[in-house]
Amino acid sequence: MIDMGMNESGTEGGTLHGEFVRLREELAQIRDLLTKSGAEVLSGPKAAAESRLAALQAEVERLAAEVKGQGSQVLHEIDRKVQERPLTSLALAFGVGLLAAQLLRR
Repeated sequence: MIDMGMNESGTEGGTLHGEFVRLREELAQIRDLLTKSGAEVLSGPKAAAESRLAALQAEVERLAAEVKGQGSQVLHEIDRKVQERPLTSLALAFGVGLLAAQLLRR
């Protein structure tokens, strides 16, 4: 009789082990399914965000080029005015320097 009890517990242990193996496999399948589903769900917003980011980068580059062009035009205009009236430009720069010095002393 003792031998029968051991066989039964051994069989139950084998069945229990088999159940754990099946459970582990099912959990792995569920994990894979959730991983794939999550990736699919997130792929839409990710693609939209990447597209929007690319559009914003293009807009920033366009604005930077525009500002650079305007800045070079302003510098060219200032250079032209200084060449036309060098003494007036020098006196104006000296006056702005004195005014800045007075403001910084306070």
